[in-house]
Amino acid sequence: MRIAPNQAAVVLPPAAQASVVTPAQAIGAVLRVEVLAQLDLLRYKLRTPTGERIAESRTPLNVGDKLALQIIGGDDKRLLVDKMPTPAQQANTQLKTFLPKQLDASRLMALLPALAAKAEAPEGVAKLLEHLPKPSQLMQADTLQQAIKNSGLFYERGLAQGILPPPEDLKRQILQLRDELKQKLGLDASNQTTTAGASHAAGKVEALQRATLPNALLEILAQSLPNSMLQLLGQELDGVLARMVSHQLLHAGDEKKQHQQWLMELPVQDRDGIDLLQIHISKDRRQASQQQPGFALWKVSLSLSLPDKGAVIATLSQQDERVHVQFHAEQADTHAWINQHCPALRQRLIDCGLQVGHVQAQRGLPHDDTLPKGASGLLQERA
Repeated sequence: MRIAPNQAAVVLPPAAQASVVTPAQAIGAVLRVEVLAQLDLLRYKLRTPTGERIAESRTPLNVGDKLALQIIGGDDKRLLVDKMPTPAQQANTQLKTFLPKQLDASRLMALLPALAAKAEAPEGVAKLLEHLPKPSQLMQADTLQQAIKNSGLFYERGLAQGILPPPEDLKRQILQLRDELKQKLGLDASNQTTTAGASHAAGKVEALQRATLPNALLEILAQSLPNSMLQLLGQELDGVLARMVSHQLLHAGDEKKQHQQWLMELPVQDRDGIDLLQIHISKDRRQASQQQPGFALWKVSLSLSLPDKGAVIATLSQQDERVHVQFHAEQADTHAWINQHCPALRQRLIDCGLQVGHVQAQRGLPHDDTLPKGASGLLQERA
C-alpha cells in the first residue's frame, strides 16, 4: 500500500544535516526517495539524494517503492512531507472542477418512457429504450458478458483500437441522444420567440429537477411542459455522462495492477419498468505464484433496489477454488424469501459443475464496501 495523496509521512533527517536547510526554506521542495528497509511497524529507512534517512509513515510502505515526496512543513527535528500526485490524480482533480454534477441513471430512465410517447421527443429516446438489455439477457454468461461490454465503460477503448462501438453501447446511445437534443433545442430556440412565461416554466422545472422527482410527477411534466422537459432531459444526460466518466476513471491505468476493479451501472428494461443494476467486478492477482502465474481471485457484486423487495446486494466470490454466494437484503420479508431459495440455488450451481462453498442470506445491508477504494471522492457529487 502506498501513501495516498492526502496523507503525509514524517521524515526525520540526521542531526548532522538538520541545520543545512531549515523547514521554512525547504517547504515546496521535492525529494525522490526509495524505501530501503522496514525498521519497525511504521518506521523505514529511505534513500534520498542527500543520503539515507529514517522515516515514520502514517500508513504502511512497501520496500522497494520509489516515491516523490514534497516537503510541506516541520521543524528543526523533523520534516513533514506529502506524496506528489500522479498524472492520473491530477487529471481527476481537474475533472472534479470542470465536469457537470453527477446523477445516477434512475431519474433518466423514469423520464425516457414518458417522453417516448410524445411526438416532440427526439428519435434517440426510442432508440435508447430499444437497445436496453432485458432480464433474460442477464441469465446467460455470453449475453451477460455482452451487456457488460455495452455498458459504456469501454467505449473509448474501442475507439482507440479503431473499433466503432456497437449501436447497443449505452454511452454511444447517450452521446447520440445528447447531440440530437442539442440540435433540436437549438432549432426550437431559433424558430420560436422565448416568452417570459416559458422561461419561468423552464426555471420551475430546473428547480424541481434538483429535488427527487417521483415517476408520476415526471409523467405529468412530460404531458404539460414538453419543451422544458427536453431541457430537463439534457441536464439528466449530462449528469449520467459525468457519472459514467467517473466510473471509467476508477479503473483507468489498472491493466498492470495486481488488483483491478470495475464499477458500472446497467439499466435493465422489464415489463413493469426499468431497473438500475450496479455491478462491481474485482480481479485480484496478488496471490499468483510462479507455478500459477495466471491465478486470480474474482468477486462480483450486484446491487439493485426493487419497489416491492427493497435494496438487495448479491455477491459472488471465489476462494479456495470454491464459489461462494452472499445475499444482503434490506427488508425482512425479502431476506426470508431469499433464504428460502438458497438451497435450490446451491444445488443448481453444483449441477453446473461448480465447487460451491456457502450460499446464504443476511438481513440488512453491509457497510459501503461495494465501491473500489478511492471511489467515494469521485462519486460524491462531481467526477
